[in-house]
Amino acid sequence: MPSEFVTVILGQFSRPPDPADLDSVYNRAQWLAGHLFREHRPSFYIPPVLRRERGEVLGLLKRPEVGYRVCTQFNEEIFPGSIRFAIVWEALEIPGSKRPDRELVGKTGERARHLLGKARSVGWSYVFDLGKDVPLNQVLTEMASLVHSFRGLWSVHQNQVIRLYQELGRQKFVAERLGISQQAVSDILRRAHWKEIRRAERMIDEVLKGI
Repeated sequence: MPSEFVTVILGQFSRPPDPADLDSVYNRAQWLAGHLFREHRPSFYIPPVLRRERGEVLGLLKRPEVGYRVCTQFNEEIFPGSIRFAIVWEALEIPGSKRPDRELVGKTGERARHLLGKARSVGWSYVFDLGKDVPLNQVLTEMASLVHSFRGLWSVHQNQVIRLYQELGRQKFVAERLGISQQAVSDILRRAHWKEIRRAERMIDEVLKGI
């Protein structure tokens, strides 16, 4: 039976949203699932799905290179809620010409769920299992979890400013949109350690592209 490598991303709420905001958060996350599938369509086997009854996000990608970016976008969308993610890359046996789907990732999904339990017990926000390189898994796990902890210190206003900066690309445009000074935007980015965080996230993305 032929085998094919797949990347499973599995997320569980580690900081649930306020009950009053629950419907809004799930609606935003569901919208984002469709948006991410359209944005990264060549990388996905199937669209990511939000399992509300389990409080889980499940995605199935061809390769791990955009896996971390997809996870961080979910966390940006539901902030100040938070999702803990496992990213697992391994070979699956695929019957005939069948494409990988949710039914075929049962064992990999259970492995991801087990890793999430381990991550929860030691305080990690991300956990990677890329198979062959255990030291690399540990480095990525600790780096991504550290970045996530810094993001978790942001206020709602800081998160809004940073997301706008990511979208617009210029401090001047962010200041004009929010009606604040460019210096205020610069100060917010500096206090949030945005440059350092982006540098670390680019390193994670580059490592995943090389897998």
